[in-house]
Amino acid sequence: HAPDALILIVGTHADAVASFRGQVEARIETEIVQLMERVPGVERQVVVNSEAGLCFFPVDNSSGGPNSGHLELRAAIDREAAQAISPGGNFSQELPLPWIRLRDALEDAAEGTTGEEGEQPPFTATFVLGMAKVQQMAEEAGISGGDQELVECLRCLHNFGCIVFFDEDGLREHVVLNPQWLADAMAHILNCPRVVQGGVAAARRLRERGELEDELLRRTLWRHHKFRQHQDVLLHML
Repeated sequence: HAPDALILIVGTHADAVASFRGQVEARIETEIVQLMERVPGVERQVVVNSEAGLCFFPVDNSSGGPNSGHLELRAAIDREAAQAISPGGNFSQELPLPWIRLRDALEDAAEGTTGEEGEQPPFTATFVLGMAKVQQMAEEAGISGGDQELVECLRCLHNFGCIVFFDEDGLREHVVLNPQWLADAMAHILNCPRVVQGGVAAARRLRERGELEDELLRRTLWRHHKFRQHQDVLLHML
């Protein structure tokens, strides 16, 4: 959600591999390093486990003792959080009060039921808003600098991971209020089942050649209520 956010990778259930923990840690470490080599820039974001000499934090879930890994993980979080709020840190920037009011208003709009399993209609959460509505909310929040200030505010909230806003042609007309919703929509495509009723061939073409067919997307991958009502907006963001 936040492109410059720091990343702490946690390996849970270290107790489950106690008899061959060293081998497992070495394999995980190799895979993490290979991933960082394939994705430029992510190496700068990963917080390393200096105590263990690893790029991740193994944690023993069976106990909270001094050798469980919890203390090292907690110390790393505390250290990075302290640096983030210190002068010059990622979260040390002071925001104008109207920007904070708009952020809170957008977060309030995103709250509610989303149609997840067990939830009954009506579904009240808002996932995406048109720019006209966001402009209205910005005026009500006290943002008086016109479109230029609003775009600066939205860019800032995007960088903090509060929203998703792309200031590009064809994309700037919508603001995603729930970044996880957008990530879930993309994950449904990447994790397409091997066998889909009525779409076996289409699913195979997607998995093997990266060819995504509109019918497969609309009828299967994005059939859930929270995606179905915004399919055209999501398509623009692919």
